[in-house]
Amino acid sequence: MVPIAAVAVASVVAVGWTFAYVAPDLVIPSGFFVDFRINIWEPGRALLDGRDPIREASSEENGGIYPPVALVATLPFALLPYHVAAFLWLLALVAGTVVAMRLCGVRDWRCLALALLSPPVIGGLAYGNVSILMVLALAGIWVSRDRPWRAGVLLGVVLAARFYLWPVLVWFLFTRRLRAAAAVVVSGLLASVIGWGAVKFHRIGEFPEVIRSNASEFLDQGVSVGSIVANLGASPAAAALIASLAGAVALGIGWRQRHDDLAASAGPWQLRSSRRRSSGDTTSR
Repeated sequence: MVPIAAVAVASVVAVGWTFAYVAPDLVIPSGFFVDFRINIWEPGRALLDGRDPIREASSEENGGIYPPVALVATLPFALLPYHVAAFLWLLALVAGTVVAMRLCGVRDWRCLALALLSPPVIGGLAYGNVSILMVLALAGIWVSRDRPWRAGVLLGVVLAARFYLWPVLVWFLFTRRLRAAAAVVVSGLLASVIGWGAVKFHRIGEFPEVIRSNASEFLDQGVSVGSIVANLGASPAAAALIASLAGAVALGIGWRQRHDDLAASAGPWQLRSSRRRSSGDTTSR
């Protein structure tokens, strides 16, 4: 067992590193909660005013980068004054983190505290990033994984809003949850049609370039595999290739562990004791 003192020291170091990472943005008044302001609140106001909420691929200022369904889902926040909306959004992110862990069976307050003090959560709260709510969605999908329509519809709507969770759809296929996978496709397409219908359908073809331009702009500022490789001096093309290879390896591991739900989603480093504890939840489909 890892000593509590070692965990405490590691936590302090991680929290300090995170604050150092986000500090340059937070010392600028417009830096705090910048993701919420630029990608949710301001595009939502634009949508309410009848303006195009999606940024131009060649612009750094015009609109957000989230798919329209995400803007439609968060439109109530755009109805409020910014500071009120930001406060409520912060509460939603904190509550989402706690509820996600409780859905997965975590009840120990110390674990909840460590989660709220972890680098991903601190960074997400500082920027007001919607990714924290994706954790809540993943928790809901996990506990509903044996209810195909519920899990599939939830994932479909989530993918329509933030497509980077697509490996979960592959996991459905690996574990033969075919009805859930079908529900993902149908609900995702329907949610996308509703979202783009609220904006302008003619921007659909431009949207991939909007995403690519944003990813290139922030490639060396993240903590993903691609960002790490880029910071080591690799070209954007090489960083994308290495990130793709890393993703392929992860999918391969998931395929080999497909008869064990927990191992397929967590990887081969999953502790043997954890697999034994979860053996009652594993399925072979």
